[in-house]
Amino acid sequence: MKIFLKSVLVLFVLALGSAQSASPAAAVNPTSAEFFLPDDMAAAQKAFLATVNGLGKGDEVYLCAYSFTWLPLVDALVKDQAAGAKVHLLLDRSESLTPTEKRALGELGTIEVTLTTAGATSKATGAIFHSKAFVIQHADGSVACWEGSMNFTASGWNEGNTARLFADKTWAARFVSYFAEHKAWALAHPPKSGG
Repeated sequence: MKIFLKSVLVLFVLALGSAQSASPAAAVNPTSAEFFLPDDMAAAQKAFLATVNGLGKGDEVYLCAYSFTWLPLVDALVKDQAAGAKVHLLLDRSESLTPTEKRALGELGTIEVTLTTAGATSKATGAIFHSKAFVIQHADGSVACWEGSMNFTASGWNEGNTARLFADKTWAARFVSYFAEHKAWALAHPPKSGG
C-alpha cells in the first residue's frame, strides 16, 4: 500500500506539471490526488507540505479554515511570505478565540488574517465559517488547490476525513472570488465588543 501511495504521489506531481503546461483541455480534466484519512495520512501530509512549502515572489496563497493550528502549515506560510509570496488567510472567528489557535495566530507575524463567520450569503450570518481549502496561484500561472473535510490541525490528519489536491483553474478562480466575497463581508461586519 505504501509503495502504491508513493507511486500515486510521484505520478500526481509529474502529471500536475504537464497538465498545467498543456492545452486548455487539461483544465477540463484536472489532475488530482484523493486522500482518505487516516489511512492515507503519510501520503496526504507529504503532498500537502510539498505544495505549501517553497513558495516565493509572484506566488499567492488564499486559505480558508475553520480550525487552524497545525504548526507545520503555520511555519511553511511564514517562510513563504518571507520569501516574497503573498499569503491571505480567512479563518473562523469563533475558533480564533481558542487558546491553541491564538498561539498559532501569534506565530503568523505580518501574514494577512481576516476573521469571519458564515456571513456573506448565509441566512445565519453568525454561524461558523467551516471551509477548509486553499488555492495557490503560482507566478507561472499554474494553480494548486486543496479541499476536504479535514481541519488544519494535528488531530485532523488522524480523524476520518477526506481531502483532495488538484489543479483546476476554473475552481481556483471561483474559490478566490468566494474568498474575496467573504473577506469583504467580514471587514464590513466586525464583531461586536466581547467577540
